[in-house]
Formats: sequence, structure tokens, C-alpha cells
Amino acid sequence: MKDSIKKAAAAIKAAKRIAIFCHTRPDGDTLGAGLGLKAALGEKADIYCDSEISAYYDVFPNVKEIVPFADLKGSYELFVAVDCADPPRLGRYEKEFLKHKNTIVVDHHVTNTGFAAIDCIFPAASSTSEIMLGVVKEVAGGAPDPLTARCLYVGLSTDTGNFTHGNTAPSSFIAASELAAAGVDIAAVTDKLYKETTPHRLRMLAAVLSTLSLCEDDRAAVICVTLDMLAQCGCKAYDTEGFIDYAINLKGVSVGIMIHETGKNRYKLSLRSKAPVRVSDVCARFGGGGHAQAAGCLIQGEFYDVRDKILRAVREELEAGQ
Repeated sequence: MKDSIKKAAAAIKAAKRIAIFCHTRPDGDTLGAGLGLKAALGEKADIYCDSEISAYYDVFPNVKEIVPFADLKGSYELFVAVDCADPPRLGRYEKEFLKHKNTIVVDHHVTNTGFAAIDCIFPAASSTSEIMLGVVKEVAGGAPDPLTARCLYVGLSTDTGNFTHGNTAPSSFIAASELAAAGVDIAAVTDKLYKETTPHRLRMLAAVLSTLSLCEDDRAAVICVTLDMLAQCGCKAYDTEGFIDYAINLKGVSVGIMIHETGKNRYKLSLRSKAPVRVSDVCARFGGGGHAQAAGCLIQGEFYDVRDKILRAVREELEAGQ
């Protein structure tokens, strides 16, 4: 791990202009790792994302430095992709990234086989932000500044479910301790991320929970998000961040499923599971992937056909684990 981090840091220090790429439909980890690196590098780096950024992530003081869907600002000596399990997660920037000679991928997804000149990939890490802390320390020659630390802490916290998910390890707490020592106000970040909400998001949560159904002898819980629900509640897709937790947190449930309508006969599925059930294997059947206990995929078709397909795959996974 140290050799790859040193190699990535050396390339970052040597480059005069760097483009950082977060993945599409960004979560806290890709934003935390990307914005943390941007904060550490200052004007020599620009950051891109081929998706709209949720207002939920205003917890990042520098989030406005990402202009969604923007064209690249000229040429760059180095491209850095953060938390991208595969090239398509780069969206519109995929082809340009793959054509560039000097590229780095910093990631922790077990499904990432490496698609850059320098692959800084460690599936054992809790988050990409945890890995990025090592990169930033190597680049800076010491502890991160307070802004960089806050960004990395948000990424670390969100990807570990505020240090409650199975990917939380001793190294996660060591990283959190280092970031706190660098100036992160843990209480303020926690309030913003996990306690503060809005009326329209609360209405959306009520609507989504009204769709909850238990399946597979109550071992699977399904919730749904439709375009009509989003419109009626005045919400956008990113306002449903974290809703899947209500499904998986039910007592006795091994798999939580959120079926999210994205267009006519188009659905994004988010799955969570409790060990040893591996929803990454379920999603892989439909061309998706992710972590063992947190994964997703896209399926086209009529709603009930999509629901039946994912439940059939979940059933087989549950039965295989018996």
C-alpha cells in the first residue's frame, strides 16, 4: 500500500496541472476524497463531476469548486479518478481519461481491476478518503490542513455509516483521530450530516416508507422511489440519500432494496445487506457492482418485472448462504 501511495504522491507533486474526477451520482466518499485532494493542491488542480451535487453535501466548504457537467479547462498533465470502480463511473470524462497517458486511480472497491497508469487501489480500506489521507500526507510532507481534513473526514464518516458499517476497521478510527487533530469539528460535521434535514426531504421519506414491503420470508425489505413522488415532494434524486438504511435496519432483514425510477422503464437499484450475504454478487448479475454489503445496478423493464428479477436474484443469494 505504501509503495502505491508514494508513487501516486510523486506523480501528483511532479504535475503542474491536475484534473480530479469524482464518479457520477456522487456520494460523500468520492466528494470527500476529491475535494480533499483539491484543497491540498490549491490552484494547480481542478475538480470535475458528471452529475449534479446534492445540497446535502454543502457540508463541504469547497463543494462549489465542482461545476457539474463542465468541459475540461484546457489541458492537464495528470488525471486523478477518485472512488471510481470502473471507467463508466466517470461519465462524460471516461474517454478522455482512458486516452490520457498519465493517470491515477485512488479507490477501495474490490471490483476495481485497475484502469490507470498508477493504480492506488486497496479494498481493505474503509473508504477512498482513508486512502487519500495517506496520499495527501505524502504530498504535503505532514498532516493535512483543516479544510483538507474536513473533506476527508466527511468521506470517511459517510462511507462507514458514521463508523457503524462492517467496513469500519481500526485504521478507520486512526484516520479519524488524525483528521480530528488536524482541526475537524466532529460535532459540527455530525450535526450537518446526520441530524439536519428539510421539510421536503422529510415528506419524501414518509412517502418512500409508505411503499415498504417485506419479502422472502421477511428476510428482504423493498422500498420504492418514483418520479411522481419526487415531483410531488419537491425533491430530486439526491434527496433520497440514506433512505436505503431504513430497509436494511429492520430487525430480521438480511437484504434491503431500494428501487428508484429514473425514466420510463428504467430503474436504479441500491442494495444493502448484512454479512455474510453479498449483494455485490447479486448486482453483478445485472452488470452492476460495489461492495460486498453495499452495491447497485441498473435494470430496464416494467416495474414488477424489475422487482421480480432482483428478488429472484436475492432469493438465490439468500438460499446459497443457508
